[in-house]
Amino acid sequence: MNNPPSVAEPFVSLAALRTAHAALLKRHRAEGETPGLIAAVDAFLARGQASGAIFFEEDERWTAQGLLDYWSATLYRADAPADSVALADFDPSRAPELPDADCPYLGLDAFGEANAGLFFGRRRVVTELVERLQTHRLLAIVGPSGSGKSSLARAGLVPALRKGAIPGAEDWEVVAFVPGSTPMTAMQRALDAAPASDPATPLLLLIDQFEETFTLCTDATQRENFLDRLVALATDPAIPHRVVVTMRSDFEPFVARAEALLPLFEAGKLVLPPLSAGELREAIERPAEQVGLKFESGLVDALLQDILGEPAALPLLQFTLLRLWEERERNRVTLAAYRRVGGGRLALARRADEIYDGLLPEEQITARRILLRMVRPGAGLEVTSNRIRRSDLDRGGEDPGRVARVLAKLVAARLVRASPGEQAGDAQVEVAHEALVRNWPTLVEWLEDERLSLRRRQRLTAAAEEWQRLDRAEGALLRGAVLAEAAEYTDLSELEQAFVAASRAAEQAELERERRTSRRLRVLSIGASVAAVVATIAAVVALAGFFQAEANRAAAEDSAATAVAAQALAETAQAETEQQRREIDAQRLAFAAQSQVEVDPNLALLLGYEGFLRDRNPVSRASLRAALDRQVPAVRFLGGRHSGLVLSAAYSPDGTRIVTASEDGTALVWDAESGACLTTLDGDSGAVLSAAYSPDGTRIVTASEDGTALVWAAESGERVTTLDGDSGWVLSAAYSPDGAHIVTASGDAALVWEAESGERVTTLAGHSGAVYSAAYSPDGTRIVTASEDGTALVWEAESGERVTTLDGHSGYVYSAAYSPDGTRIVTASEDRTALVWEAE
Repeated sequence: MNNPPSVAEPFVSLAALRTAHAALLKRHRAEGETPGLIAAVDAFLARGQASGAIFFEEDERWTAQGLLDYWSATLYRADAPADSVALADFDPSRAPELPDADCPYLGLDAFGEANAGLFFGRRRVVTELVERLQTHRLLAIVGPSGSGKSSLARAGLVPALRKGAIPGAEDWEVVAFVPGSTPMTAMQRALDAAPASDPATPLLLLIDQFEETFTLCTDATQRENFLDRLVALATDPAIPHRVVVTMRSDFEPFVARAEALLPLFEAGKLVLPPLSAGELREAIERPAEQVGLKFESGLVDALLQDILGEPAALPLLQFTLLRLWEERERNRVTLAAYRRVGGGRLALARRADEIYDGLLPEEQITARRILLRMVRPGAGLEVTSNRIRRSDLDRGGEDPGRVARVLAKLVAARLVRASPGEQAGDAQVEVAHEALVRNWPTLVEWLEDERLSLRRRQRLTAAAEEWQRLDRAEGALLRGAVLAEAAEYTDLSELEQAFVAASRAAEQAELERERRTSRRLRVLSIGASVAAVVATIAAVVALAGFFQAEANRAAAEDSAATAVAAQALAETAQAETEQQRREIDAQRLAFAAQSQVEVDPNLALLLGYEGFLRDRNPVSRASLRAALDRQVPAVRFLGGRHSGLVLSAAYSPDGTRIVTASEDGTALVWDAESGACLTTLDGDSGAVLSAAYSPDGTRIVTASEDGTALVWAAESGERVTTLDGDSGWVLSAAYSPDGAHIVTASGDAALVWEAESGERVTTLAGHSGAVYSAAYSPDGTRIVTASEDGTALVWEAESGERVTTLDGHSGYVYSAAYSPDGTRIVTASEDRTALVWEAE
């Protein structure tokens, strides 16, 4: 028989080779070893041999060679032997070219319905979602950033419903949107854009990034209306509408504030599991198969090893695959290319650095400013993306042409996403994914350098928006150091410019009024070194007082300024980041060992060590050790029951009880004499930041990071009232001297409540930053609030009218309190000073 020709048209793929093999088998069974079959086998062997030039994977070559050997043996048995047929050597120049338009990977972009054919790895979860949606009309897909929530909903669940996974679902009207800062407006816009349909048609409302309802929307009324609308849709008895939301798990506690939504949310919640190794492999290989992309042997395994266990595995995976596609050689990706792009963990950072390093020096400055405007740092280490108007980038005094040029490069590199607006000026830009914020060391370093200034800059934007929402009320304007800082920004939007101008005018008018009344201010400045001594004395006094109650009361009354300064330092410690807390824990243990004093971690804050440890002054350390050496041994120990740090402690009015508040979400009541734990107050869904007794000792109020304050019966531990209406963490709660009212301090205001009914009486809104503390005057007629905007404000307790602005600090004011006779107020600040003011 003739040998296979040396040159023939190769099969385009292994799948094509197998198809031809199957056809020959069928023909062989039907007609036997006829001359026609022998000729067909010769042709098959020739094409198969030539196909070796495009098969470079070891498994592919072994499979193909096995098929060639099978038909060579068939020819031998038919007495028509041919020479041994071996696959041709791989020849990269013979491999097919894959056009750029066939790219099967999306990088940092989320999958949508249009990409459903490329979405793999989530079949199991899609099936579970479909099953849940048949029994729950509100479905919540919850998971960490980078877990693929948006892609699952848009490219997994919705296409399955379009195909009738639920009977009749193919006829549902699907409306998808993100809430943004105005969720009611966003929803109405999405509904208006949807095709007109029968009013009786069920609606599937898909709300992506649901956390924006709480993180971006500052209008509490609009937020409540929006949540009520969702509940109404999901419970409408006439039409079985469905609501599907995707939400980052770290923002899930916000839902606890929405009482009507919470049970539906919890019942329909699915916590998104990470992809298994097999599912990740499917997400890598199946899209590649659809376009004919080949991976060199061992590359997929190396990528899986890099990605598995990473918090942002999916966006890192997709970006790495996109980079490998860009580095492909015709139809294949090599291990050399994988190493060149940086592997699964470094591909994103390396690409971002390449783009940044390729910019001109002045363009690099612009790029840094653009990217920092697109992130929103939280109170701790958490950072989220921040969509901004495209037009806002042109307000920094830079050349608009350079801004547009740099932005275009960032968008082309898929590091930034641009979204056109419905109207002129509404176009928005944002980082392509929060994975960039966490996995690009250069940007992380910028954030660390700029964290404080970024938070202050974004507070200005939030304050201006709040001023606009309140019909430009004077009480929402800026004052003092915060206003001076705001006036220095060169990138103010039109609203911010008007806000700053109005604040300046109001401040000038207020100064004139103050000059006419000749209010005198007495200032007691406590420098940095004195602050350290104050912390030392406070810790010693707290320690002695904890074990000798009567002696402590006498010592504590020696200096009101000292006590308040120590309180301020403790409150400052509460706001430290988790990383700083770990440093504090380490120093606490080191100090305990050095001083040979056993200190329980839960008890450390209670004894005042937090304020001391925040100041690394060796003189303070020595002073505290010397003071501790003079103390009597501990006579009572309260510990072992809290599972987190103890953030505050307070005696009952009669001195027989102590209540402790902890980050573990509970408050505990102890017998002050025996140290026995009497009652557990467990009902907060976040850390309990403070706890205080009512003047008669029958009630306890706790303040929590979940946005509520709870009132408890002191003896039974039963919850009496929930005070729910604060728009941020409730940082403190205090009773009025007569016990009839409670004032709470939170994210944007102080609120006054009826203590028993829980009804809100007054809102003290005028600060432009978070309110850290609020306290009554001894006669109960005034309230003083302290804020991160650098001021303290004095209010009429009954009417809520602002009486006085105490403005003299250059940093956050963490606490403010009246003197026992009510004639003085002392404030404590991060600027390392305490100021004493005439109250009137």
